[in-house]
Amino acid sequence: MSKIYNEVINTFGPSDFIKGLNYNSKYVKLIKMEEDEYNRFGTFSVRSERTYENYHVEVSINKKNKFIEECFCTCPQYRSTSSCKHITACILKYEYELFTDNENINIADYKLELSDEILNNFMFRKTIK
Repeated sequence: MSKIYNEVINTFGPSDFIKGLNYNSKYVKLIKMEEDEYNRFGTFSVRSERTYENYHVEVSINKKNKFIEECFCTCPQYRSTSSCKHITACILKYEYELFTDNENINIADYKLELSDEILNNFMFRKTIK
């Protein structure tokens, strides 16, 4: 098992790890990735599989030791337990961007992914009218 998987399991527990691993990745969107000297910060939007509400997720990774420093989600589960599948889904989908030291990551690629999804939804609606 990878070091990142172990870090996620140790931080959030095996239940949220498995739920995050099985979460529909189409519902997990990267909004922005930023970093400072010590940490990399990811901001995400995650659509609920049950209510279709969008949750705001934030994750901070220590760049040196690759530990999860801080995280946050607006879902009810996180408010009661400080852990949820939405955070683990974000970390697992974007593990390369969060944990790899690569200065060539192009955030515009992720904005394009979201733009394509919006365009496809618009075109699909137009064809069925």
